[in-house]
Amino acid sequence: MSESAGVKHVRLTKANGDFARFDVQEQLLEVLDSDDLNGVDLWGSLPCNPWSGWQRLNLRRLGPEIRRKLMAQRLESRKLLNFFFELSEIVLARGGGSL
Repeated sequence: MSESAGVKHVRLTKANGDFARFDVQEQLLEVLDSDDLNGVDLWGSLPCNPWSGWQRLNLRRLGPEIRRKLMAQRLESRKLLNFFFELSEIVLARGGGSL
């Protein structure tokens, strides 16, 4: 939709890089450091699977191995969320918006 409205955008997904990895985060921070990106808006959408109600049921029913996998997914989710907060602070300080 943004293309049809003439809005420039860059879509970042896991296919572009694993944003839970520090080296990928550093690369994105370097890109955001450009004055050309002052006033940009940042939108985020993180996977909700590790936090769904179904996962709470799985924790009770499926045992320790599933619990370990779910805790690893939740840790990655927290890393992504914290990185989004870091990006948001930069974008907001440069006159942009964050959702």
